[in-house]
Amino acid sequence: MSEVVAAPLIELRNISVSFRGASGVIRAVDDVSLVLGRGETLGLAGESGAGKSSILKAMLRLVDVDSGEVRFDGQDVTRASGRVLRPIRRRMQAVFQQPETTLNPRMRAGTSVAEPLRAHFGAAAVTQGRIAALFEQVGLHPDLADRYPHELSGGECQRVAVARALAVGPELLMLDEPTSGLDLLAQRELVQLLQNLRRDRGLAWLCVGHDLTTLRQLCDRVAVLHAGRVVEIGPASKVLQRPRHPYARALVASLPVPDPTRRTVISPLAGDPPDPGALPKGCAFHPRCPHAQDRCRNDRPLLVPLPGDDAHQVACLRSQELEG
Repeated sequence: MSEVVAAPLIELRNISVSFRGASGVIRAVDDVSLVLGRGETLGLAGESGAGKSSILKAMLRLVDVDSGEVRFDGQDVTRASGRVLRPIRRRMQAVFQQPETTLNPRMRAGTSVAEPLRAHFGAAAVTQGRIAALFEQVGLHPDLADRYPHELSGGECQRVAVARALAVGPELLMLDEPTSGLDLLAQRELVQLLQNLRRDRGLAWLCVGHDLTTLRQLCDRVAVLHAGRVVEIGPASKVLQRPRHPYARALVASLPVPDPTRRTVISPLAGDPPDPGALPKGCAFHPRCPHAQDRCRNDRPLLVPLPGDDAHQVACLRSQELEG
């Protein structure tokens, strides 16, 4: 009897997303493929404008793709009707950055958490005990359910946002810069909370962020994006400790070293990120790359596995030459 292989929890198949800007069509995501299994965590890293949030929105069907497919548990999200999308969206929920603005300022925190319960299961699902339990699961006292967002700290607002996402029992969380704007203590506490929730609930998540330290703590794998394309992907321990793409190396080199006895010299990348409406020929990173050659200016590199390591893939024509 042949073994039945379960479908990935979510899969992106060669998706592209574009928007119309003042200067013409902007390609935000360009032929990106990603796979996320049940209980797995994946981080998306890169500068602003790299395409991270556009990928997240495409997965949630908040924006439509130009081409390619997004499949959740084998179902095609990109062409699904509203009736088909509704149960899928219950299974994947989002926690956006700046919760002070994503929470309704006119709603008490408990009401915000109750909203998805009412929408998906009806008014009978909303009970005081259920809301209190959700607040306790995210480390908040149930009494805070009566407060408005402006009466809560940034860290408390983010926990309310997590409780709201957890209310309908999702299998996948989309985390968009989850620690952005929080002080160091609140960041540390939120990371610990998410790690505990993953352990207790078996959650998978896709975490968008520019804070590589947070991605290292939260994610099994990391994909580095530049100009709408994945330029490196692999286990977080490898990508963030020994990156192979020059752009990924520059991101990692910019991390501060938490050791006062070590002096760190940060060499910022020369030049500006490419104009998404007029990307250069060949490798889009070549105008800023200190290792660029003529072939980098003409040939577009493909994402390929490193020799002997299928899990670690790099889109760089010189990745093997630059090893070490």
